[in-house]
Amino acid sequence: MRRTAEIMRYRAMQVAASTLQRCVRGVHARWHLQGLREDHAATCLQAQVRAAIERGRFTRYRHALVRLQTRRRGICARREQRGPSTVTRKPTKVVDRKNNHEEEDQDRTANMHAETRVG
Repeated sequence: MRRTAEIMRYRAMQVAASTLQRCVRGVHARWHLQGLREDHAATCLQAQVRAAIERGRFTRYRHALVRLQTRRRGICARREQRGPSTVTRKPTKVVDRKNNHEEEDQDRTANMHAETRVG
């Protein structure tokens, strides 16, 4: 009879130890899962914020590009309405960086003279 009582007490302690371990592991798992959820939520929020910033940046660049294109088209349209220019420009000097001395750009000067003759 004593042996049976000892076996029963031992099994009760085993069940109690298993129950405690199961509870502790469950608490730890829930705590870990909560940490993973928070990390995932933080990552999602960061991604959303970065995406919003990039969308705003893209929109600003797109609007700036449209304004630049509009301005350029306006300049070209006004030039077409005015007709060819009658003002001649002075030949510009080009610096030869290898030899460190100034030379006149003969091609540019020749093109300007050709335009004034044709125009």
